[in-house]
Amino acid sequence: MRIDFPPHVVQVYSRYGTAYMEEVEGTLKLNESPWDPVAQLLPVKSEPKAFLWTPTFKARNISLNKPLDPKGFWPFADTIGSSMWPGENGAPSKKLFKK
Repeated sequence: MRIDFPPHVVQVYSRYGTAYMEEVEGTLKLNESPWDPVAQLLPVKSEPKAFLWTPTFKARNISLNKPLDPKGFWPFADTIGSSMWPGENGAPSKKLFKK
């Protein structure tokens, strides 16, 4: 069997309601890591709120969208190697390793 259907961009519309929601209490702690320097580069500036949420699905529709512009999409194609995080080819910067 041969199927010729190249990758397509789709638009997904979903509508949800809330079946259950409960607030979670705790303290946010971001551990330092040379592989993911979020604790160093994005410091916590306020106390966040978090909730456990169970959705109830009300509607969903999937349709074909416009073709993807390859030149416009290219900067987002490689989220690690071309990311703005410091490092080399997706690995941590040698400066971030503690000796």
